[in-house]
Amino acid sequence: MSGLSTAASAEAEAELEEITVDEFYQRISRSNDVLLLDVRNDRDFENWRIESRNTPETMHVPYIIFAEDGPEALEELPELMAVPDDREIIAVCAKGGASDFVAAILRDEGKTAVNLIDGMIAWGNYHRVRTVVETESYQIYQVDRVARGCLSHVLISNGQAAIIDPLRHIEHYEKLLAEKGAKLLRASQAWLETLKPAPRIRIDCQGPVLILGGGTAAYGAALQPALGPFGHTL
Repeated sequence: MSGLSTAASAEAEAELEEITVDEFYQRISRSNDVLLLDVRNDRDFENWRIESRNTPETMHVPYIIFAEDGPEALEELPELMAVPDDREIIAVCAKGGASDFVAAILRDEGKTAVNLIDGMIAWGNYHRVRTVVETESYQIYQVDRVARGCLSHVLISNGQAAIIDPLRHIEHYEKLLAEKGAKLLRASQAWLETLKPAPRIRIDCQGPVLILGGGTAAYGAALQPALGPFGHTL
């Protein structure tokens, strides 16, 4: 039993040291007291930073300061050291390596600091799927690339699917269609041409034409319960 307890304790400790992008999104989707510590260089920070409806307080301290001085760098950062020990600090960098180093230094000083796994790459690629409506005859889901403010919608009826304004990262559509047991009948050629390498998503062209691009849907009988008479524009 002691071995199991030790393993459980180690796992719990590891969980306190890092946070996934989905967990991070949950934190900042509501009112929060998180301190976001961005350790990227000045140019990258000015060009693009994390923002949301409830953007946490953000402090920018370039990683190079910690790389050169290690824990001693904190002596020159009184504002950071003044953060209460029980306030959560989430460290972020480009890929998650530098911020992991900084978070470890802060934990050694008694701070509640965690690292955002895979950093800004994870944030930039994060997609959130939300249910818009689910009925017996049709379902509509919103796919949101949160960091970029890009939205698309997936419509499903009788196991057949259409995508309105699809985004580049097709794996999110693959996962959703697999979960819902639906087939994408056709995708716009303009969308497919933007995907390199060639998309892996399976398109069943045996059914009616359903898709889509630029916000206009040309669809067949499968989705008429969801969208109304043929020819409507979304």
